[in-house]
Amino acid sequence: MNTMTDSNITTRINWKIIVLRIVLGIILLANLLTIISFSVDMDMAVKMYGGEMVDDLHRFSGATLAAAVFSFSVAAALAMSDPYEYRSLVLLLIIFHFMTVCVDVVLLLNGFNKSDVLLPQAIYDGLITVTLLICYPATKRLV
Repeated sequence: MNTMTDSNITTRINWKIIVLRIVLGIILLANLLTIISFSVDMDMAVKMYGGEMVDDLHRFSGATLAAAVFSFSVAAALAMSDPYEYRSLVLLLIIFHFMTVCVDVVLLLNGFNKSDVLLPQAIYDGLITVTLLICYPATKRLV
């Protein structure tokens, strides 16, 4: 027997949307920091991942990655403004973070030597993926 009233359902959904907006804000902030490290100060990203700057192609790849992450930042900002209207962008962010977890796991299994960087990144992306899945606005707005 369903004893939930409409106000309880509305309250529950509002809490999910509040948590979703907080997580989208965290994504936006993390993406902006990634953009800064991969485009403005590429040497910081090179030191963090333990590589060497070989040529201009690496700089181009870093700038391209920063541009891609910027598009995900725009998606997070739009979805934060109206999660119901931009549900497809939330789904895009779920796929992006899940695929990042998959890449991190593959790199860790292949013996990538910077596990102190990849493991926290994989945990972050996994938590973000699960939280976005739990808070996904699958139903229409009740109000």
